[in-house]
Amino acid sequence: MGAMGLTAALTGLLTALVPVLYGLWKEGLPAPLALAGLLLGCIAIWLIAHAPGHTTPPAALWLGAISGAGFGLQLVLLKLASNGGVLWALTSARMGGVAGMAAILLFAWPRLAGKPVLSGFWWIGILAGGLDTIGNLGYTLAAHNGRLDIAAMVSSLYPGCTILLAAIILRERASRRQTLGMAVALASVVLLSL
Repeated sequence: MGAMGLTAALTGLLTALVPVLYGLWKEGLPAPLALAGLLLGCIAIWLIAHAPGHTTPPAALWLGAISGAGFGLQLVLLKLASNGGVLWALTSARMGGVAGMAAILLFAWPRLAGKPVLSGFWWIGILAGGLDTIGNLGYTLAAHNGRLDIAAMVSSLYPGCTILLAAIILRERASRRQTLGMAVALASVVLLSL
């Protein structure tokens, strides 16, 4: 819808907050330093992803909220499923993703038929899926062996890495606010790891 800033911030915050709230409910409060790290993590996500000055339509905010809640719920479910084995949890999640994508393609196929596929589309998609699986494996191992809220917060700081990669690969410049957010994210990770 042409509005990424506030929507991305809302999605990132809800992706972190859903498992953090669940973790606090199931596991209680973490140590004071970790609690401070969780708070700093929320601030960092907002600083990194929020782009002031953009008008964001309400529909974009609703879609961002639904996405964030869905991502957050996925993180909770991966933690719960990992009790039966981390690799089985990831395998079942991937199977669910493939089934969901197949259903979407069946629904969208009449609209897609006859449209050209971008060159390199399949290789980029396979690379993205592989990296997604590696990321999910790292998160699931962290959540399985530690606190859900801390693993979810650290994994929800990914926009900082995205901005760094965009700066290195695409030569995009981070704003002062985003640079401050990355510094706050590093402080958050340090507090969460103590």
